[in-house]
Amino acid sequence: MTNDSLKNQKNLPVILFMGASESSGYGLADQKSFVDIFYQLVENERPQKYMVINASIPGASTSDLKELLNRTNVNKNTISHLVITLGLSDAIYQTPPTEIYNNLKEGINYLKEQQPTMKIWVMRCDMFQHHAISGLPLKNSPYYVNFRKAFDDIGKEKQVQIFPFYNGGYYK
Repeated sequence: MTNDSLKNQKNLPVILFMGASESSGYGLADQKSFVDIFYQLVENERPQKYMVINASIPGASTSDLKELLNRTNVNKNTISHLVITLGLSDAIYQTPPTEIYNNLKEGINYLKEQQPTMKIWVMRCDMFQHHAISGLPLKNSPYYVNFRKAFDDIGKEKQVQIFPFYNGGYYK
């Protein structure tokens, strides 16, 4: 994604997705990613009311959040909503949940400094239950419990909405 793709010709409110494989659509057919499906739902309900941008990069982790925000010039673009869909890469590499928490905290603090009125939603990867990726800790393992807690704690502390990703099986 280039910064030019963030130019908003119609001055519509922007919903920006920032994440990794789970939101980029890696390995899926065109127009089948979660963000593509979300965009279609928005267009069906509120045509031409929002611009949806997918700035997700396969393999990104919570440690990449601030760099991704800088790449998209979040301080120079008016973004009404930011949806962070990071965590799967962290889980695969078993990044310590305290580090995940600190990465999210740093990114959210930066966002709130740049655009205080932006609504921030964080989608926590709950793919553990699907056993779709070899090497992921099992659901209810100590790692999984602490992983969830890191997201839940950041939601409470920073007053951002936390949603489970893959809840209901978007990708079966």
